[in-house]
Amino acid sequence: MNQKIDLEKNKIKAIGLWPFICLLVLVVGLFIVASFYDLDIAKYLFSKDEPLGIFISSIGLAPGFFGGIIASGVIIAFNLKNKKKDRINILKKLILYGYSIAMALGLWYYIAHQISSHNGYNINEFIGLAIILPFACGALYLGYRIGKKTNDDNLLLISLLYGIVLIITALGLAQIFKHIMNRPRYRVLVDESTGLTMADYCNWWEPFKYHEGINILKTDDNLQSFPSGHTTGAASTIMLALYLPLLFPKLGRERRLLFLGGVLWMFLVAFCRMWLGAHFLSDTMFAAIYTVGVIFAWNIIIEKKLINKELFELI
Repeated sequence: MNQKIDLEKNKIKAIGLWPFICLLVLVVGLFIVASFYDLDIAKYLFSKDEPLGIFISSIGLAPGFFGGIIASGVIIAFNLKNKKKDRINILKKLILYGYSIAMALGLWYYIAHQISSHNGYNINEFIGLAIILPFACGALYLGYRIGKKTNDDNLLLISLLYGIVLIITALGLAQIFKHIMNRPRYRVLVDESTGLTMADYCNWWEPFKYHEGINILKTDDNLQSFPSGHTTGAASTIMLALYLPLLFPKLGRERRLLFLGGVLWMFLVAFCRMWLGAHFLSDTMFAAIYTVGVIFAWNIIIEKKLINKELFELI
């Protein structure tokens, strides 16, 4: 039986302004602190090859990115239910199929790549893909089942926006900034084999100046410290926390608790990345600022679209 999202009936609560405002104040404050004490904090935290740090780094993107795969399943289900055969609808269906399949495959590969890269366990990438495939297929099927049982275009819109936010933040802005700044990671500065020393440390606002004697290429991942892509990906878990109650209405009253869980996961991943010397505090907090800001805007759209009361009024 098809159903529509009904926040009043299912008692799904709006998050409101203050949780986001408090979070943004916190990450901006930490970013300001980092602007003065980045190097000192990195020296204090660094622990090479820390097992817990490696494990959290390898799976840090998974929760939020699995949400994107679930959203792909929802989109596919809505597509299959659309029986209209005029040219506009056929074109619409082709675009949606292409978008959802590309997102599901891309996120599956991206999660597996983190497990099998130097951010994780240095295993063969095909092994990483095989490990993640059952979970990715499960997430896709879950989204499909939910989308099949739901008859609400709002959920389709929100699922589309979920993927777009991921692309803009984790796969877009993060990569653009990385290639502009080319900031060396802390672990590279203390690794003599790279040809870099502490003299090559640069603040987050200073583009790195490549010079002779460096044994890594300009495009090397070790020169992509700013901002933290892992923190961006982990912050998308906040978006998943806000998305899940729309899929499972029984979680509606736990929306703020889920939000808090997403925030804690973001900070845990950020800490582990600093622990391993992969990022400075400014790298992680800058990523948190713009990602949380975009998710805030995404949530405004959700609550304005679904709540037929004053925006952010608690139900």
